[in-house]
Amino acid sequence: MNFLPLVELELRQLSRRPLTFRLRMASGFVAGLTSLAILAIAIGMGKDATQMGRWLFTFLSLMAFALSLLAGPILTADCLSEEKRNGTLGLLFLANLRSDQIVAGKLVGLAMPAIFALLAIVPVLGITFFLGGLTGAELIRVALVLVNTLIFSLSASLLASAIFKEGTQSLAAGSFLMLAMSIGLPAIGYALSAAKAQPAIEFLLFSPVYTLRLAPESGFQGNGLYFWLSLGTIFLTSFGFLVIACLVLPFTWQDKPARSGIGSWLDRLRVKLTKEKGGGGRDRHLLDVSPILWLAHRRHGGKLGIWLFLLVS
Repeated sequence: MNFLPLVELELRQLSRRPLTFRLRMASGFVAGLTSLAILAIAIGMGKDATQMGRWLFTFLSLMAFALSLLAGPILTADCLSEEKRNGTLGLLFLANLRSDQIVAGKLVGLAMPAIFALLAIVPVLGITFFLGGLTGAELIRVALVLVNTLIFSLSASLLASAIFKEGTQSLAAGSFLMLAMSIGLPAIGYALSAAKAQPAIEFLLFSPVYTLRLAPESGFQGNGLYFWLSLGTIFLTSFGFLVIACLVLPFTWQDKPARSGIGSWLDRLRVKLTKEKGGGGRDRHLLDVSPILWLAHRRHGGKLGIWLFLLVS
């Protein structure tokens, strides 16, 4: 048996799916049209090549970063939750698949189209390198931030989908977790840095927004160590989200019917009285006829609920 059978299956399906190629071509086409529009505006304003390159690089980087953050809630927030609602997730476990194989298959199947679309934008970003005002190292850093942010967004939403069953709940939880780490933690860090003489860097390292801020050459100078620390911290956090999703998935796919305390107490009392009266042996002949008939007779043969109702009345 293959190590990751679902991953292989998803990759085979993606290779035959026309949407995979169309999405990649569409993202590159939109990025190219956007670049032409920005260049036309910059030329009309009389900007030189260096300023046009900087404008184009900044706009495309922010657009790709926003798409990377939104990819998780849009693509993976309901992937496992839908399987739970349809009752098909348990069938995957019955097929002798582990939770890590299921999570890896879902992640690859939903992440690869987004990664292809993101990689199609990176060559358009490279056009700004030839316009001037941009270094090759800066382009590589921004590309790493975009891919890392995409993995972070997908893993956070996948964790929420592994915990919750309803699609709206997993979407809200994944979006909240992503926004809390991207915007909430930097806000706390900057608030603490305003009160103290030095910035609270421990709150900033978990934010993809902070990593993107340090990616340009102006932010990287003097903060190179913080950039790589933040990049590695976010990647390890994403890996931790996936590990937690693998651990909780086997315990969250089952249906858990809501039972009141009185109902559970009556069930335990009914079973106890039935055993004391020897009901199990009395109904043993029904087991040879049909296990379902035997189970139904055990559940309703004691008539405990009827007697309690008559006594209360």
